Amino acid sequence: MTHRQIIEALGGTTNVANLFGLATQNISNWKRRGIPHKYRNKVAVIAMMKKVRLPDNFFEAA
Repeated sequence: MTHRQIIEALGGTTNVANLFGLATQNISNWKRRGIPHKYRNKVAVIAMMKKVRLPDNFFEAA
């Protein structure tokens, strides 16, 4: 699963931006460049609550 797919599974760009209190442009950048490591723990918590399975290598450097 790509970071783009993860963001879509979590509700899309606007929803993820609202959850993180960030601009939609930031989340669009995540789709292209990858989710920054400082946000990955929170992404994992949200994914768990929404029953979205993250790839095994989600926390590895990308």
